[in-house]
Amino acid sequence: MWPWLFRTLFSALLIGFVVDFENKVTSMKNKVYGDHFDWVIKKATSSEGDPPNDVTSGMGHYLLLKTYGKRTGQKASYVSNGISRSDNGACLSFYYFINGKRGGKLTVSILSKSGWVSTAKVLWSNTGNQSGNWKFAKVSLPKTLTSQSYDIMFTGTVGTDHSGSLAIDDITLKNTGVCWSYRELFFLYQRKLQDALKHCFCFHLDTMVYFIM
Repeated sequence: MWPWLFRTLFSALLIGFVVDFENKVTSMKNKVYGDHFDWVIKKATSSEGDPPNDVTSGMGHYLLLKTYGKRTGQKASYVSNGISRSDNGACLSFYYFINGKRGGKLTVSILSKSGWVSTAKVLWSNTGNQSGNWKFAKVSLPKTLTSQSYDIMFTGTVGTDHSGSLAIDDITLKNTGVCWSYRELFFLYQRKLQDALKHCFCFHLDTMVYFIM
């Protein structure tokens, strides 16, 4: 519940997007050319091999790619609709699900020139069975990669096990700076608080000296 509530309250403050597949998706789409098939938005069910629940509410939707009936090496990509440049880098986070020992590979790439697949640079990838559970991933995009408009692309590649599945949910892009860990944020705010208290103390001390004189 808390992750969903957090996203609902603060998504409007993000310069980027949040895609949870519960409403019409406008920030991302299936790649039109060069793919063998498409990802599909699916409601959480008890279908064998698929995620039994989504991340957002447990009963909602997620993005799914089934490898059944497909050939090894075939691909499907899901790409953003153009992201504005950022001088501070960006932070991408998402949940992913991979089922099947050799069911497939999930790759995240950045297109350093929006819409140009030929500029794709792999940022993250994973393969193999993930114990049938949703996993969380976070990827920092340095400012050297976001200095001009760009795109994020998720690509699923069929493995040798043609009975597996790949799924993605709750994609969040914060286009205002690289990712911070909770530990880093804690120390950052701790330093800011210490600086604020130091200045506050000095102000009151100066005031006291002024009145004494």
